Amino acid sequence: MQINDYYIPVIHTFEFIDTEEEAQNSIKTVLGAIVSSLSDDTAREFTAQLPDWLDYESLRGEHQVTGSNTPADCVDILKESYGFDENQAQALMRKVVALTVQESPGDLGQLIVELPDEWEEIFNQSPAKEASADETTL
Repeated sequence: MQINDYYIPVIHTFEFIDTEEEAQNSIKTVLGAIVSSLSDDTAREFTAQLPDWLDYESLRGEHQVTGSNTPADCVDILKESYGFDENQAQALMRKVVALTVQESPGDLGQLIVELPDEWEEIFNQSPAKEASADETTL
């Protein structure tokens, strides 16, 4: 089961994102920073949950720096690559992570364990999608 593809429509609503292509590329940058910090197996499991255009090859290949990327590294890459200011880069990174947490059909626990510790706060500030209770109509 894959995450619903809400990324581009949501990220494109940011006033500093001019085009859908810029939205798509900046999303790849954030998720690429995360995927590049994971073991190969965990990265493959995680990317299998993502929409098809966010596959393992494109995220590992798109990302310029491999290794343990912190949220600060991700923000710096966004600023350098797209000319965002600190607040814009932070907002975009946090929104991409929030969408991932909210829409993920699987457990992100192993992913969080493998990432540098600074990511845990970012992931924990994003509420997971609550399982909807069966609603009975009278």
